[in-house]
Amino acid sequence: MSQGPLSYSWLSFPFYAPLSGAVTQDFSNSLYQGVPEIELAVITEAGSFGSQLGALTKVVLELARQIVPDCEKIEARTREELEKNAEVIKEKKTHLEQLIILDKLVDDIKERHRRAAERDARRALEQLKKFDEDRYASFVRSLNR
Repeated sequence: MSQGPLSYSWLSFPFYAPLSGAVTQDFSNSLYQGVPEIELAVITEAGSFGSQLGALTKVVLELARQIVPDCEKIEARTREELEKNAEVIKEKKTHLEQLIILDKLVDDIKERHRRAAERDARRALEQLKKFDEDRYASFVRSLNR
């Protein structure tokens, strides 16, 4: 009997250990309840989940400023604590403080991305100016229209 690589053995059947095969996850809108076509239309035409939550967050915080006594002081204190110590997130906070922290974190992330985009644009424009001043001048003029 041959013991070469083509010989049959009871070990020759396909065996897959956990997570050894293709691991995929569906991130489509079908994961959410409701009508998939409507969900897709809402997030593509009206606004992403993030923009919807952002609008709600801003409204709730604005209402809290009008209703909750000393809300501005709570907000200022919470934002100050967060800037000094990121561990403040793990501490037990009121729901209002948690919302203030989330809003601040989201604002910080957005600002970080804005700065990165501005830095990248500045570098690209500097390179364009270095390689082709006429095209750079034309581009800058087109931005000012």
